[in-house]
Order: sequence, then structure tokens, then C-alpha cells
Amino acid sequence: LAVAIGAVMLFFTYKSPKPIKIDAQLFNRYLQIFDESVNLFMSTNKPETFWGRYADAENAAAQMASMTDAPIVHNESPQEAVSMLSRDKSAATNAFLERYAREVKMKAFELTRGRKAKVESFMLITSEYEDKMSDENISYRDELYEEMLSKIENI
Repeated sequence: LAVAIGAVMLFFTYKSPKPIKIDAQLFNRYLQIFDESVNLFMSTNKPETFWGRYADAENAAAQMASMTDAPIVHNESPQEAVSMLSRDKSAATNAFLERYAREVKMKAFELTRGRKAKVESFMLITSEYEDKMSDENISYRDELYEEMLSKIENI
């Protein structure tokens, strides 16, 4: 019985957040940066905004994680926010690439001349961020590019 009680106490002690006194104002500022950045990178069609705000969200989550492991970031620990950003980066990047390709395609089809140059700008601009993309993202970007090129060549 003593071993079972000791195991339960050890479990709850291990699972409970570390009691760390944090600067609430600074923490709330990082939480605000995190929330704004996530909202922006999930909706933007601009490459510099997507990758800049993704980096801002990662930095804010890391700063919050260094302050506490209490579940105070939307009922999750800051470490979970760090993990989520790392785990979902490829999917978020592919979703951005799709939004950006859709925007470029729409603008290209509005043009009477320069369609190919507009589509090529998609590849040129996203190539500047290849160091921030996984191989899967680069392959997906290349597929989107080839698809856009084939559609404008058929017009």
C-alpha cells in the first residue's frame, strides 16, 4: 500500500507544473505575439509574412516555455505550443503554399500578357525561403508550380 501511495504521489509530483514565479506582463506579451503570429501565418498569402510570423510564433513559444511549464497557453503548456509549431510546420507551410499559388494563379489569369512571368514569380519568390522548407514542402511547391505552368500554357 505504501508503494502504491508513493507511486501516485510521485506521478502527481512529476506531472504538476514547476512552481516558477514569472513576469506576468512579459508572459502575456509573448502570448499576444504568439496568438497574433499564428493567426497571421495561418491566413496570409505573403511569403515574407508567413515565414516571419512563423519564426515570431516559434520565438514567443520558446520564451514562454523558458518561463513556465504550467498549462496557461490556451490550457496547454508552452512546451506543447513549441512542439505543435515544430510538428505542424510542414503542413502549415503546404497550406500557405497552396494559398499563395491560388493567389498567383488568379492574378496570372487576369493578365492578357505576362502570365508565365507571374507564375514564374511564384517559384522565384518561394525559392528564397527554401532553407525554411522541408523536402516535402519543396516537392509540393514544385508540383503547384508545374500545375500552374501547364494551365497557363493551355490558354
